[in-house]
Amino acid sequence: MEYNIEELLVALAHRNRLALLKQIVDAGDNGLLISNATGSIPVQTGTISFHLNKMLKAKLLEVKESGRYRFYRINDEAIESLRFFLSTLDKKGI
Repeated sequence: MEYNIEELLVALAHRNRLALLKQIVDAGDNGLLISNATGSIPVQTGTISFHLNKMLKAKLLEVKESGRYRFYRINDEAIESLRFFLSTLDKKGI
């Protein structure tokens, strides 16, 4: 799958999204139930939804639904695509 590097970088370019992303990474392969994260990020639930949607649109995250619950996890392929892009910058001396 092809990923838009600019969208991935934009999705990472906010401190609340980075905080959410860290919690999602820490949750592992099972994913994070966002109600477990809301207390540690000082924003309203609607704001968290906005940030999650931004990361989902960029395909940085995947969501698994289980009944009425949604578990968010990292899209490993998107991260690998971003790593590859950044490594090419290093090789070109940028």
